Amino acid sequence: MTVPAVGAANIPGLEPASTRQSLPGSQSLPGSQSLSRSKASTPSLKDAAQQFEGLLIQQLWQTMRRTIKSGALGGSGPGGNMYLHMMDEAMSSAMTRNGGVGVADMLESALAPKGSPAKILAPNSDRSIHGAFSKRGMPTAAPIPLGPGEHLSTLKLSALDPTYGKTKALREAAGDMVQGGAAVRWGRDGRLQPGDLSSDVSLRVDGGVARFNVRDAAGFHGSYKCNLFAFEVVRRAGFQVPLTARRRGLGYPDPDRVTQDAADGVLSSDWGRVVTGESAESLDAATRAGQRAFLLTGSGSKGHAGHMAVIERVHEVRYDDSGRPERVVFDGWEARTGGAQHLTRRVWNRVGHAGGAAKGARNGLSRIEIIELKTPKTGFRNEIPLSRAAGPSVLDADPSELRSRGSFLTSSSEGKRPMIYVEGKP
Repeated sequence: MTVPAVGAANIPGLEPASTRQSLPGSQSLPGSQSLSRSKASTPSLKDAAQQFEGLLIQQLWQTMRRTIKSGALGGSGPGGNMYLHMMDEAMSSAMTRNGGVGVADMLESALAPKGSPAKILAPNSDRSIHGAFSKRGMPTAAPIPLGPGEHLSTLKLSALDPTYGKTKALREAAGDMVQGGAAVRWGRDGRLQPGDLSSDVSLRVDGGVARFNVRDAAGFHGSYKCNLFAFEVVRRAGFQVPLTARRRGLGYPDPDRVTQDAADGVLSSDWGRVVTGESAESLDAATRAGQRAFLLTGSGSKGHAGHMAVIERVHEVRYDDSGRPERVVFDGWEARTGGAQHLTRRVWNRVGHAGGAAKGARNGLSRIEIIELKTPKTGFRNEIPLSRAAGPSVLDADPSELRSRGSFLTSSSEGKRPMIYVEGKP
């Protein structure tokens, strides 16, 4: 049983830690410095809360111990029960001293006099978590970001949903991209408009300027757009995205390339972090609390294309003996054949997995990787070019750029579909 620790209030992914604004009634958070309790929170209140939590933990230990065989913990023989009772007391006392399960903090916040600031732990304190374990080595959940005026006693932990921080940013970006019938444009037969891939990134190259490839790719009509949709959601939500060079401009890399790039555990240009191998419980706690955000990518196999999705919740990640994912169940967003949509309990299966024939599942993937998204440093763009070998844009170029090099758009060129180059190949 783990109750999420309390995190500092901010919207992750939209600004660096150094620029966070102060909470009402407190000083700004200077890096990893913890805020102390108000003087109104007396030592006696804190001690009482910890004593209550200790009793609760002791009861949990006793209940769990009844589920195992008698004597398994050395409790058989004369005086055995007495020693087991002493062990329960020692374990509960040790857990409470090291942070417990959060009940003491909840009680302290709830019983403190009105007007006292809520107890907040800085992001880098030992109660904050960015992975499966805390610094003490105990499994725990990610911190919950609190809004101004909120404190844990008024927050219903059982009602947590993906409305916080980074998860909220992804949800809002995806929602904006599928409004007004735009969802169908992300389908295979859809034709994207320049506003669908709205980055204004430009890269000066030999012969002109490379911009994001939309019209030069005929709106990607007739092509799967799972990677375009996923990366565009990620970019609009404020995270870093990789750009690949094309014969006419810039674009997002395909799922096969991204998955292969992640196979060795490190991504080119460090635009994200490979977290394949982390437990579903840890991933889900982080998304529910809005502290971290993830992208799911899979490479194709014979007869099956690669695929990509943006994760909202994680229900299951099943690994094989070598630590490679063979099944992932999640909630999130994908661009599929018919268009972009939000999916619940979506199943991805690696080819050869026993459950690979599940109805409605995304099967036939040769490899699956999980990538944690990163936010750019202050003053840097979200887009990170993986190569500067792109050719100049034509249909996507600004007319003034074309005139400067003696080229002009014509009605005939607008109607022709140019050859599309991906990763430098036609």
